[in-house]
This record gives sequence, structure tokens and C-alpha cells, in this order.
Amino acid sequence: MDLPLVLISRGETRLVYGIPTWYRAVMAAILLILVAAVAVDGQEPSLLGWVFLALLLLALLYEERWDFDKERDEIRHRYGFLVAARRLSFRLSGVESFRLVPWMRGSIPGSADELRENEGTLSESRGAPPREADPAKRRPIYKKPYLSLVFDAAGQPILVNMVPGRKGAKLRAVATRIADFCGKSLVEG
Repeated sequence: MDLPLVLISRGETRLVYGIPTWYRAVMAAILLILVAAVAVDGQEPSLLGWVFLALLLLALLYEERWDFDKERDEIRHRYGFLVAARRLSFRLSGVESFRLVPWMRGSIPGSADELRENEGTLSESRGAPPREADPAKRRPIYKKPYLSLVFDAAGQPILVNMVPGRKGAKLRAVATRIADFCGKSLVEG
């Protein structure tokens, strides 16, 4: 499942990109309804019931959050389950730029076909009509475009988010807002 991340401004010096509150509320509501149903029924759930309850609990406890903090000159990433989430930290001043990087599943890396498909993904994220709108230009089913938001920290690329190509315009809008907030440029490729 593709978790929708949202961008929230926390004052003048902080921007948070993470799982929305409504997601946790929905997971908690579904979990409570199922637990109440089990309690009313009076019988222990089946193996499949336990699996559903465990998955809902894990979905409720999962965290994915990026904090862009200008005051502390820091980018913090917290991910994992609330009780044992991992934390990474990067210097905001060490980031030269943010990048939108296309990737095409099902193509040969470095081929002319991949380059053409990647440019198509980037142009769709800029607002061009999708290729699928023209039946003659539809991609084969095994090919799927993706767009990633990346920044470099100490020469190592750090992935912030990757979305399917059809959601590229939303990621571009988020990337533009993050780059502007951090005072960095947004580049393609």
C-alpha cells in the first residue's frame, strides 16, 4: 500500500512531511470496531481475525516523518514503529539541492527507451497529458513509471519519497515547497 504523506508547516522554521493524522484515526477506528465486534461476539477470533487485528495494530503504530528545521539547521527522518522507530539526522546546510529523479520499472537501465520514458514521466509531472491518454502510445503492462524526491547528504543520495508516475505532479508540488522552504534549488535527474 502506498502511504500518502502530507506536508504541514509548523511555524516559520519547521516543515513536516509525514503520515497524516486522518490515516491514524481511520486505522484506530477500524481496530476499535473489530475489537468491539470480537468482544460482543464473546468468542476468540479465528487465525485470520488475529492476523487482521495484528496488521491493523501495526498500521496504527507505523511512523514515517521528515522534519525540515531551519532553526536547528537539520533534516530529521523518523521511520518505523512508534515504540522502536529509527532516527536519522542530516545537516540542512550540507544539502546542495533537492532532485526529482524518474525511474521506469521494466526498462533497461541506460537505454534510449529508458531515457525517453523518464523524460515522459518528468513532463507528466510538469502537467503534460499522460501517455495513457493516447491508446497508440500506451506503455506495456510490465513498465511502470516512478518519480522520487532525493537529496544528497555527504555525497550519498537520500530518498525522501517515491510515488507512481501518475502522482508525479503532487510530488513535484511538495518538492518545490520543501526546496523553497529550505532555500535550496530543485533539479531534475
